[in-house]
Amino acid sequence: MTEPVKGYKVFNRDWTCRDFQYEVGKTYTLEGHLRVCGSGFHFCDKVADCFNYYDFDPDNRVAEIEALGEVVTDGDKSATNVIRIARELSWAEMLELANSGKGNTGLSNAGHRNAGHNNAGHRNAGDYNAGDYNAGHRNAGDYNAGHNNAGHNNAGHNNAGDYNAGHRNAGHNNAGDYNAGDYNAGHRNAGHNNAGDFNSCNWSTGTFCSIEQPFMLFNKPSQICRAELLWHPGMRAARQLRVVDDEGNRIDYKEAWAKLWNEEFGNPERIAVQSLPNFDSDVFFDITGIRV
Repeated sequence: MTEPVKGYKVFNRDWTCRDFQYEVGKTYTLEGHLRVCGSGFHFCDKVADCFNYYDFDPDNRVAEIEALGEVVTDGDKSATNVIRIARELSWAEMLELANSGKGNTGLSNAGHRNAGHNNAGHRNAGDYNAGDYNAGHRNAGDYNAGHNNAGHNNAGHNNAGDYNAGHRNAGHNNAGDYNAGDYNAGHRNAGHNNAGDFNSCNWSTGTFCSIEQPFMLFNKPSQICRAELLWHPGMRAARQLRVVDDEGNRIDYKEAWAKLWNEEFGNPERIAVQSLPNFDSDVFFDITGIRV
């Protein structure tokens, strides 16, 4: 006597498959030639493979079957001429069998608590992720909303770096696309912090620039470098400005400046701000409402 072959089969909600009516506990026999995708009672060795042919839907019925006759196999599908519908699987049982990880609502996950499918990582909403907490698909990194990212925390797609909103960036924190550098709002930059495109330097708003351009301070070009400006006492004092209070309420911009200038600054801070290159009291008044 032939040893039974165990497998799995998915049915429509009414226990039909290709217009043939089945019932749990019964055995069915087919006469004639047996051929996968041609004739026979079809099943899969792995329950996850069944959903290559049926929607991954809790409304479908899933059963453990026994093939009691001849069996032919092609890829992930087999057919037999004698099948017994051994028992119905609950959806929870099916999820445990379809996933090697735990707590997944998706299919074929090696990681845990995935809503998507074919994830090796954990807590992914998308599919085919090796990392964790991805909403997109085919990410090797973590916390990606986009797709095909090797880095982490990307909203865009195909990024090798991290924290990119744009696409196909090798660098980090880019809003634009195809950047090798970091913090670029433009596209295809080798340097950093560029608003324009195709720049090999840093901080360029233009295109195809190799030399960092002078930038504007108080509506006039300035020769101070950005690193020097970053640590200027006037800039450090100005960065104390707060336009949101501790409760998260928005503060009017000029009111915030008035509070900073009149209540929090002493003379050293006020002098430091006025020592900024190109300081212009009329421009400062237009921006802050403060007349010095």
